Amino acid sequence: MNTFKLIIKQLVLCRLLTVVLLLLFCTTTHGQTFKPDLSAWDPILIKKAKKKANHFLQLKRQNEIVFYCNLARMDGKLFNKTILKPYLSATGDTSYSKYLQSLIVTLNSKKNTGPLKNSFWLSILAKSHALKSGKKGTTGHQNFNKRMWLVLKLRNGAGENCSYGLSDPLDIVIDLLIDTGITDLGHRKNILDPSFKKMGVGFAKHKIYKINSVHEFSY
Repeated sequence: MNTFKLIIKQLVLCRLLTVVLLLLFCTTTHGQTFKPDLSAWDPILIKKAKKKANHFLQLKRQNEIVFYCNLARMDGKLFNKTILKPYLSATGDTSYSKYLQSLIVTLNSKKNTGPLKNSFWLSILAKSHALKSGKKGTTGHQNFNKRMWLVLKLRNGAGENCSYGLSDPLDIVIDLLIDTGITDLGHRKNILDPSFKKMGVGFAKHKIYKINSVHEFSY
């Protein structure tokens, strides 16, 4: 009995230590901690965006990525006014590159569309690619058609975004929306594409960038 109690005690201590280490890791890797003021948003719209984004089997940051993507889709003008511009001001980004300027125009002129539903199946596929990319230290969409063949077949189409070196959900979403250096703005188009109905997110450590996340989209 004493041995059993000792094992339980050790397990509890290990669990507590793990939680502490995770908290420390989150503090050092998330960088800025800007939290947008969503008071100007319709509570019904926010509730709808969260309902679609929240999945009980997903981590908070996975759900939040889908949530912020949903807000950009559901009301581009309000996203620009209450999230993008305050974010840029808080983070000191005053460069206003052509990519950022085009995003502002897109958000202010786009037709509002429905939210994405968080898909656990797509998240598993996203996690798999993030793990492989992280272990090998690679970037990009290697073997996309092979990895996503079933989704492509069943859903008649799919898309994929990859992010490197960022762990904060809003950092990731805004970075992909601005899409600096991506001439076809593929990441932005995936997030705002009204044809896409589902989204999955997976995180993993990365050999070079420390962390990477993959986002899968489907019709």
